[in-house]
Amino acid sequence: VAGPTVMGHIHPALAMMDHVGGKVKVHCFLHDPERDFLILPAMSIVASGVDVVHQESADSMSPLLGDVGLGPFRPLVATGNQVLRFPSVSRMREAEEV
Repeated sequence: VAGPTVMGHIHPALAMMDHVGGKVKVHCFLHDPERDFLILPAMSIVASGVDVVHQESADSMSPLLGDVGLGPFRPLVATGNQVLRFPSVSRMREAEEV
């Protein structure tokens, strides 16, 4: 059966640092439009989530990800009345290496 795939389990999050060194970790959705795939964030305040940019072991947390891992997924963060869209996980990892 072809169609969208929606999954949990990974509990994706983004850890971000501001210009003065303050750090925040936020739950995020991960979306891969090419494969029509959505990964849900943790729905609990006690599950802090897996930092998908800095913790590359998250790429192998599910056999559904295959050899591609989380690289093509784009993090989406819901903030009140808007959704923040980030570059793909692979682009964010590349930017961290600079």
